[in-house]
Amino acid sequence: MNSMVAPCGKPGYVKISTGYLAKEEKPAIVPVATVIAMAKEEGADSLKYFPMGGLKCREEYEAVAKSCAEHDFNLEPTGGIDLDNFKEILSIAVNAGVKKVIPHVYSSIIDKETGLTNVDDVKALYAMIQEVVPS
Repeated sequence: MNSMVAPCGKPGYVKISTGYLAKEEKPAIVPVATVIAMAKEEGADSLKYFPMGGLKCREEYEAVAKSCAEHDFNLEPTGGIDLDNFKEILSIAVNAGVKKVIPHVYSSIIDKETGLTNVDDVKALYAMIQEVVPS
């Protein structure tokens, strides 16, 4: 189970008011370490970090990855991930020491004409994983 958090514009902090009700309230900006502790208490095993906008919030993402590694927590980067930034996004988390990284690659690998997943893109992503993740 993951706990969804969002970038907030401040490295080391995330917005936790991401649900359909909470998003209408005043934003809750919380230190990443606190969010991880809270998520663990609720039974979650990863942070779903969304929406990243690819690498638009790189400094914040690096801080989230570092905190996940320090607290033995998994990370699910999500939003704007494509073939151009996948390897770097994965590398940031792996180099920070995150044990399990689950990048969500959605529509960027879907053939716009057929609506099907582009198998060559999946193969390219897999090759990048093999380059980044130690065997």
